[in-house]
Amino acid sequence: MARNSRNADFLLGLTTSIKYANLSTESELSEIPLPRGFLGKSHLTGGITMSKIALAGLNKADVLAALYNASKPQGMGFVHYEPKPMSREEAEGLLKQTTYFDYLKGRVMKVNLAGDELDTWGYDRDNGQGAAERAIAELRSTGDANSSTIQAAHHTNTMEAAEDVKAHLNEESHVEKGGRVATFHLGFSDVADKLGPAVDEAVRKRRA
Repeated sequence: MARNSRNADFLLGLTTSIKYANLSTESELSEIPLPRGFLGKSHLTGGITMSKIALAGLNKADVLAALYNASKPQGMGFVHYEPKPMSREEAEGLLKQTTYFDYLKGRVMKVNLAGDELDTWGYDRDNGQGAAERAIAELRSTGDANSSTIQAAHHTNTMEAAEDVKAHLNEESHVEKGGRVATFHLGFSDVADKLGPAVDEAVRKRRA
């Protein structure tokens, strides 16, 4: 699969909307860091409640920063991970380019800030049920996109994600086909030499 610097985060962190029929080889599939047991149907909720949060009265740059600062790196996203929190100024610059964010510096986002409501399904699926609502509620309450509560959420989720990746570094990716549904089981053996050190570095920075 071709990669360039502009879409590297997207390709390395892709978790949804995969069309298995368009991926011709096992090696292509093994490069995509989907969650373990991900079903090849992007519309399945996987037990995550689909909800929307009103953003009225909030600065969109603050919303983006709060969601980013609370989010975690996932899969190959650890290779691009930066622990530095996002500021309002940085978020404003990003919003001038786009309102949809899939991955940012390795952190899983899955949010569209174009409207006055935020669909939380994608964000919550990867960061935990209610994660988006908690981040936005904290922003409304404190006016701080990187409050101690938001920092704590990021730290906890990042450490858990790191342990999850490390536990599967030596596993091979494979696809199980059952009826009309393909289940992708994620392993990182083919990228362990790159991903392993990146995860260790992320953990070191979080503990510093």
